[in-house]
Amino acid sequence: MAHAIEILTSADLEGFKSEIFGKLEELRPVLENAMDRYLKIAEIIEFTGHGDSTIRNWIKYGKRDRFGKVYKLQAEEFAPGDYRVLRSKLIEYGKIKECAAVLPERKKKRKAA
Repeated sequence: MAHAIEILTSADLEGFKSEIFGKLEELRPVLENAMDRYLKIAEIIEFTGHGDSTIRNWIKYGKRDRFGKVYKLQAEEFAPGDYRVLRSKLIEYGKIKECAAVLPERKKKRKAA
């Protein structure tokens, strides 16, 4: 009893290859978001090498780029004072060329009369 053997040509293989790579390209954004995770402040400190107060200033007040526009670090507050930042947002924020940090205005002390 003979079985028919189907032989794939290089054109067939090329067609399968382009179809598979096309599907992978469609899934790329989904996979990138699935790999993204929230970082706690302590993990951000370790990741960036900056201190706690600097990171909290980025979240509350932001930093200026070289054109003067203020950008705040996008964070979610899971509990009061417990901020979490997506790793991708932290990397994106790090690409901003900082000109000067934005700090809250300090109230001037009144002189005693």
